[in-house]
Amino acid sequence: MSFKTVSTSHSKWLTVGLLFFAFLIGSCSPSEPPPEPEELTLEYLMSLSDEELMERDSDGDGLSDYDEIYIYGTDPLNPDTDGDGLTDYEEIYVYGTDPLNPDTDGDGFSDGQEVEMGTDPLDPSDPPFIRKNELHTIYFEPNSYDISDEASELLLENVEKLNHAVEFSLQVNGNAPDEELALKRADAIVAFYLEQGISHERIISSGIEADADSCEENTNSSNCKKSQRGESVPINPHPFAPEF
Repeated sequence: MSFKTVSTSHSKWLTVGLLFFAFLIGSCSPSEPPPEPEELTLEYLMSLSDEELMERDSDGDGLSDYDEIYIYGTDPLNPDTDGDGLTDYEEIYVYGTDPLNPDTDGDGFSDGQEVEMGTDPLDPSDPPFIRKNELHTIYFEPNSYDISDEASELLLENVEKLNHAVEFSLQVNGNAPDEELALKRADAIVAFYLEQGISHERIISSGIEADADSCEENTNSSNCKKSQRGESVPINPHPFAPEF
């Protein structure tokens, strides 16, 4: 065997060995992450390693994509998963509210609304609130503005609610077939509230002339009752009202 033949054979096997070594090195090296898509998707994020997710904050809310996906269950592509006006980070680390529930305390106000109002989003009794139809309406006898015992009990329940929600004021409406009687009915209700300690500054009153033609035939008709009623309508001092 000539020297030239031996050298050629040796060179061939050396080349094969180098190629095999390069293959092994390439197969052992960490794989490259998939290219960044034009529009981020959860599917793409799930294809990344835990380490890569820990270094990312795709929605810029202060929480890593890893924490959002695997710890809190929030949306790593939405800074406000539940849409209540607070970022997921604020809910978890600032206010202690639930980033997956827009109304953590279940009082009808969203967490963001409560923070804006300065109330406690974790306390269902804050803010104390009187809903639109929560105060009782009372009824008078025809041509009378005297408050009956039954009506007094209903007004006392209104007073209790007003004392609980001290920021609320109210509109008192007296209804009657003529304006004079309507005003007397409104004044009678206002006087009752004043006697129970509700300040005059919290009360607006008016007399409303109501059609009572049907009372001549049927004093129990709905139109007749409307003309004999006294309304107490709460006035919401807050910029928001509960959703229910």
